[in-house]
Amino acid sequence: MSKIKDLINDDKPREQAKTKGIENLTNSSLLALIINSGIKGYSCIDLANEVLKKCTSVDNLINLTYNDLISIKGMKDAKVYRILSLIELVKRINSNINKKIDIIHYDAKVFAKEFIIYSNSNEKMFVLLYKNKYRVDILKFSSYSNDFIRFSLNSIKKRILEKKANEVLLIHNHESEYIEPSNDDIFTTFFIESSLREDKVLLIDHLIVSQNGYFSFKEHKIF
Repeated sequence: MSKIKDLINDDKPREQAKTKGIENLTNSSLLALIINSGIKGYSCIDLANEVLKKCTSVDNLINLTYNDLISIKGMKDAKVYRILSLIELVKRINSNINKKIDIIHYDAKVFAKEFIIYSNSNEKMFVLLYKNKYRVDILKFSSYSNDFIRFSLNSIKKRILEKKANEVLLIHNHESEYIEPSNDDIFTTFFIESSLREDKVLLIDHLIVSQNGYFSFKEHKIF
């Protein structure tokens, strides 16, 4: 078994997160960060791989119990409860994903409040997908080095097809307090709305959130 100190920097989960970005880590590396440390003869990556073997697929990680985890050699209470805490958080997030939206009584302020926590970070765009009024997925696209947000309409439409979604809500943040949409914001909104309409998918709204509040395209009847 490998020791974490024997691995080159590029193979250490924390170094990978710093250099490649957390979103680019493998499942075992992400889990190794949660486990935090290994034991004699077993690195945290080795333990992570054993956990993944136990659940056969990362999709089944959410079903692991205390007894499943504690039965793995090297997994003590502290490590087990770190993973169980992660599992509980995922369950709670999933319960929020399935929130129902009422198009008739849609309140932009409610959704702006949910995402206002991102107002101080680099610009991000969230694409919320709905199937028959229920939220079924959230896609996130980020900007880097204060650059514009890079998103793929094809990947959005692919996920819409996979989830059989028929309604979409766009939300993105402005780092400054300025909430008025830029020309690029307006053009992008019309471009997405037109493309979705061709597939009989409704764009509910595009919200801009900042420290200064929110701006709703729907409320301002921009599209």
